[in-house]
Formats: sequence, structure tokens, C-alpha cells
Amino acid sequence: MKAESTRAGVSNERVGETGEPEHSAVSSPRAGLRDREREWCRTHADELRTFSGEWVILEGERIVGHGKEPTALIAEARRHGIKIPYIFYVGEVDQNSATLGL
Repeated sequence: MKAESTRAGVSNERVGETGEPEHSAVSSPRAGLRDREREWCRTHADELRTFSGEWVILEGERIVGHGKEPTALIAEARRHGIKIPYIFYVGEVDQNSATLGL
């Protein structure tokens, strides 16, 4: 059974059967942003190892550029019409892993 919460300062909050507040999913305009790129990175770890110590720009599933200078890569991506490039750094690699990050 669902009931209205009577806690002070909270109006019309739904409470579930466990007595915990229920949260509805909030749609965000950024939800799902760059999912294709993140999935590509996850499934192409072997290919990313070749870029160890470099910055990489992806657009969808296409490598737009890679190199040591991120600002030059961003400028190149923008020349190709990519307004907000997805850029990440591929960390130094040991034999079993590669790391990604900004």
C-alpha cells in the first residue's frame, strides 16, 4: 500500500510498502550521452593498447585522432565538425590492462 509522507518539509512524497521513499526515474537530457563511445572503449581494449600514453578522440565508433597533444586533437576534431569531442587518455599499459581517464 502506498501512502503520502507526513515528514515535515516533504510534500507529496510517495512511500512504498517498506516505509522507504519511492524515487521516480528522472529523465536527464544527458542520460545516455556518449554511451556508444563508452561501449566501444569497453569492447576494444586490445585496440586501445596501441595508443598507450596517448590521448584519443572518438566519435561514435570511429577514432577521429590520437596523439600526445590533447589541444591539437580537439582543434582537429572541431575542424571535422565535432563540437564537443569525446577525448580520453589511455594510460601506460602493463601486459594485462589499459586504463582510460581524463
